[in-house]
Amino acid sequence: MISRVVNTHVHPICMLPWSTTSTYQFQALLKDEKYKGVRQRRLQGEAYSSYIDEFIQAIKAWSPHIFVQFEDFANHNAFVLLNRYRDDTPCFNDDIQGTATIGLAGILAGMRRSGGDLTKQKFLFFGAGEAATGIAELIIMALKTWYNLSDEEARSRCILYDSKGLVSKRRKDAGGLQPHKLGFAHDFPWDADGKEDESPKNLLEAVRKIKPTALIGSATRPGAFTKEIIEEMAKLNAFPIIFPLSNPTSKAECTFEDALRWSSRRVVFASGSPFEHVDLGPATGKAYAAQANNAYIFPAVGHAAVITKAKSIPDELLLEVAKKLADMQSPSDLESGRLFPPFTYIREVSIKLIAHMCRRICELGLAQDTTVCDKSPSEWEQFVSGLMYTA
Repeated sequence: MISRVVNTHVHPICMLPWSTTSTYQFQALLKDEKYKGVRQRRLQGEAYSSYIDEFIQAIKAWSPHIFVQFEDFANHNAFVLLNRYRDDTPCFNDDIQGTATIGLAGILAGMRRSGGDLTKQKFLFFGAGEAATGIAELIIMALKTWYNLSDEEARSRCILYDSKGLVSKRRKDAGGLQPHKLGFAHDFPWDADGKEDESPKNLLEAVRKIKPTALIGSATRPGAFTKEIIEEMAKLNAFPIIFPLSNPTSKAECTFEDALRWSSRRVVFASGSPFEHVDLGPATGKAYAAQANNAYIFPAVGHAAVITKAKSIPDELLLEVAKKLADMQSPSDLESGRLFPPFTYIREVSIKLIAHMCRRICELGLAQDTTVCDKSPSEWEQFVSGLMYTA
C-alpha cells in the first residue's frame, strides 16, 4: 500500500489492505495472548476457495471496477486464484506477474546492452516456484508474440532446476510435478534409457550441459551461484546474464561484486535486493547493480487499471510494460550496469508506464470507461500526472 502511494501517488483513501492469516503454519500464534487473528486453523480446499470467492464477489459488488492485487500467497494457491479470476476481474499477482514483468524488462535491457537477440537466449532457472515460472511464462509469451515462435520452440528455451534437479519428463517424480511445472518438463538426451548416469548431478553440471545464456535464481539459496558456475557462464557467453533475484540480500544466490569479478566484469546483472555499486578505478568508473524491484511494475499496473476501469489484465499488457521500461535507459546507463532508471525518478517513470498501459488498455478494447481513451501519448502523460496524489 505504501509503495502505491509513494511510487504512483495514489490517494491512500483509494486503497483497501486485506490480509488472510496463515496461522495453520504457526501454531504458536494460536496460543499467544497478543495474537489478534481468528484462533483456528486456516481453511483449506473447497472451504478456502469459497471463502476467497465470497470476498472477491463482495468487493466487486461494493466497487465493480476495483483492482485486486494478490500478494504472498503460497504456490498451491497463487496460481489457482490468479487463473480463476484473471479473465473477468482486473487482478494481478505480484509474486508471479510483477516478478515476471520486471524480470523480462531486465532481460530486454540486458539485450540492449549486449546486442543480443531474445530468440537466441537459453534460460536456466534455479528455483521453480512463482517467480521462476512467472518469468519463464512471460518470456515464452514474448517469443511467441514478437517472434512467432511455436509454443514448443519457446518453451525449449526455458529450463527449470528445482530442489530435486532439472525438471524433466523422465524424472522419478515427474508424475507428481506441481501443475505450474508441467509445461517445463522437457525431454533431455540423458533421460533416454541407459543414460541416467549422464544426468547433471548439480547446478554446475547443469550449466555445463544446458549451456544457458542466462542464469536466474529464485530459490533463496545464498551462494548457490559459485565461482565455478559464474566462470563457466562467462566461458559460454560474452555477456553472461546473471540474475540472483532471491530476497532479502542475505538469500541472494551471489553478490554483485563476486559476479563482476568472476565474469571478468562482463556480467549483465540484476538482483532482487539492492547491492552497493563497485568502484572499478579512475579509468573505468563505477559499476552499478540493477535491482529488479517489482515496485516499478505493480503500482503502475494497478493505477492504469483503475483509471481505465479495465475489464482484466491480460499478459499482453505486461509485455508492453516490460518493453517500455527496458527502453528507458541510455546506452551509457546500460554500460554502467543500470538496467532500470534510478528509483529517485520513480514518479516520472510511473507516469510513462501508466500512460503507456492506459493507452494499450484502450487499444485492446479492455477499458470500460471509454471516455478517457481519446488521447495522444503526450496527452496521456499529462492526464496521468494530473491524477497523482500529493500529500
